[in-house]
Amino acid sequence: MRKLVLILSLIISSSALAQNYAKWNWYLGAAHGRQESSVGSLIVSEGGETFPPLQPCASDSAEILGSHLQRIFCDKRDFHGFQVAGQYNVSRWVGIRGDFTGLFNRDRAVDAFGAGADEHIDTSHITDRSYLLLGGVELGDNATPRWRPFAHAMIGAARVSSDDRQTSTGPFNFSIRDHSTSLAMNVGAGLDINVTPRFDVRLIEVDYVPVFGRDRTTPTINADFDQRVKGRTAKNVNFSFGIVWH
Repeated sequence: MRKLVLILSLIISSSALAQNYAKWNWYLGAAHGRQESSVGSLIVSEGGETFPPLQPCASDSAEILGSHLQRIFCDKRDFHGFQVAGQYNVSRWVGIRGDFTGLFNRDRAVDAFGAGADEHIDTSHITDRSYLLLGGVELGDNATPRWRPFAHAMIGAARVSSDDRQTSTGPFNFSIRDHSTSLAMNVGAGLDINVTPRFDVRLIEVDYVPVFGRDRTTPTINADFDQRVKGRTAKNVNFSFGIVWH
């Protein structure tokens, strides 16, 4: 009888311990992104004529765009911002996570065109903003151990905007607004360290975040041409660190 009571006590204790996990996790962190453009090709129309699509990253496109502006379209660039997340844990090992991230960048491209009397310099002042709203499943030990590795997969939407204001020593002063909302995903992992019963420090979170850029029209201001964009997938990578409380 005593053995039976002991076994039942162990079972009850183990069950209670298994349920002793945080039901909610909240995260606030600083974020850094290596972001690339979702512009696949540019389609320009002027005076009723539509020109062949321009591939920004083609080797001969630098003559049209300028080598520095081409870098904006083709290179991964550094963005900085924030990341906030809330997670409801349905068990010790599985949680449902919602995530909001904002990343920002300002850049400038200065390129010279022409020669002699026709030479002019175009300067593009570019302001980029990227907002991600995602949700999905996270796997990790929610009983707040000393070290907590985790992994997640999420899906949602990315709102990406790029405002280009071009000034020129020639006759080419205009602005272009490229704003779009596209499907996005997040597959990532990270590591938390518990410092108090209520707080963890997120040492690192690394996320692969593809944004499936859609086709769109990019309005122009004070320009004598119209422009459309054929989208491409931007293969972005984000990093984050911060605090977790539960």
